[in-house]
Amino acid sequence: MVKTINLGEVKKGYFKSGEINTTIEPIKNNSIIILNALLKTADDLVHLMMTINAINQYNVKAIYLYVPYLPYSRQDRVCNNGEAFSLEVIADVFNSLNVEAIYTIDIHNEKSLDLFNNLISIPFNDICEYNITKDDVHVIPDDGAFKKYHNSKFTNRFCVFNKVRNPKTREIVNHTTEYPIANVVNRSCFIMDDICDGGRTFIGMAKKLKDAGAKKVILIIPHGIFSYGVKCILDSGIDKIVCGDHMLYNNDEYYLNEKLTKKLHLINTKKLQIKI
Repeated sequence: MVKTINLGEVKKGYFKSGEINTTIEPIKNNSIIILNALLKTADDLVHLMMTINAINQYNVKAIYLYVPYLPYSRQDRVCNNGEAFSLEVIADVFNSLNVEAIYTIDIHNEKSLDLFNNLISIPFNDICEYNITKDDVHVIPDDGAFKKYHNSKFTNRFCVFNKVRNPKTREIVNHTTEYPIANVVNRSCFIMDDICDGGRTFIGMAKKLKDAGAKKVILIIPHGIFSYGVKCILDSGIDKIVCGDHMLYNNDEYYLNEKLTKKLHLINTKKLQIKI
């Protein structure tokens, strides 16, 4: 028997000290558990650990964990003296859970898979269905994304950008292009990357693409964090955003705005779609 559990629906209480108390509903013997976990806070991570412990109080056959956005995945190296290797810490936690397998979507750096015992990264290309023709341009924001997406099923016509960052602040200080940007004239341009946080990278790219004569700019992104909301991105020259729905907050005014949602094409990524 396969049973699906969503972490957000597992009963969670708090002691007066702030410590979490987790209670799971009864589970039948020899069940196979699929646990969907949307981790947005440190509390969510602790709640996940408690939930897996509670599940293991029953005689389950296996636990498969689905974490669509892997927390701390961008902190995949030490850039400055004194910094923690944050993803290594997270990997140690996940490895200690002793689950059958962990699934995520488009891990930020595929080399990070080596830190985990059994992490499987599902390409967003395998989930995202969108009509892109051979005449459209596939726009890549940096070399790292090029290595990940250059074999994309979408299109063979590329325009590759480079992001120049301040190593201490991680602030983007410039954008350059490696391929002739003239290739975008009167074409629809599809920017693909794994994460959109504030959106400054894509706002700068959209401006350069539109200035160069691009007809439309569409952003395809599995993990839409959108720290400053969606409106500022859509107002910057990006005509549409295609993204996973697992990062969306139900009470976010930008997602509830009917006019803006017409420019958002949401892909169902909140639950594991593969068969166990």
